[in-house]
Amino acid sequence: MAPELKIHTLLRVRVAQDLRGEALPAWVEESLGRAPWVVVRRTLPREGQVPVGVRGRLREQRFATWVCVEDVFEYVTPQELVRRKAWSSVDRAHRSSIPAVAVLDEVEGVLDEHGFGAVWGPGGSVGFELASGVATATASSDLDLVIEVDRLESFAPGARALWGALAELPVRVDALLETSQGAVVLSEYVRAHDEGGAFVLRTTAGPCLARL
Repeated sequence: MAPELKIHTLLRVRVAQDLRGEALPAWVEESLGRAPWVVVRRTLPREGQVPVGVRGRLREQRFATWVCVEDVFEYVTPQELVRRKAWSSVDRAHRSSIPAVAVLDEVEGVLDEHGFGAVWGPGGSVGFELASGVATATASSDLDLVIEVDRLESFAPGARALWGALAELPVRVDALLETSQGAVVLSEYVRAHDEGGAFVLRTTAGPCLARL
């Protein structure tokens, strides 16, 4: 997989027929007609194809499939959304009605203060909305963050402070630490350190238990 098409990258495709794999649920075509974007998911890659997920209007409407690299028209990473400050172009009334979007300036300040200003970005419904321009997040949406970390060991000293700062924000924040070996939820990593235990590492081959 090309570096720019790493996990969590949002891809713009043309039509549902460009997707490969199993028969598509009926809602997929409607969803892509509304917002022709998919997200790179975590699994073992195939030659010339990218593993992606399609999201529908409902929470339970999620579909795992594949798209050929040549059928990708545009891509944007969560980190690129931050570099663009994409939320600043969202209609002010709409932005203020969605806490997970309204808080992004504050989140940017927190990540800058903790030394992660260039390596974080919004995922989930907020990232999807900022990339596609289609209203996706709701007033009850959590804010999913993706934070790229070179090595978990080097991140450990500041993990608790960052988690504490994010927990004080006026919206629930789920932060995922992405490394070259896999990903771990920030709160689980902090808990593992406090308790001297293990944590779940999400890898392309599936979840595995990792120990400190």
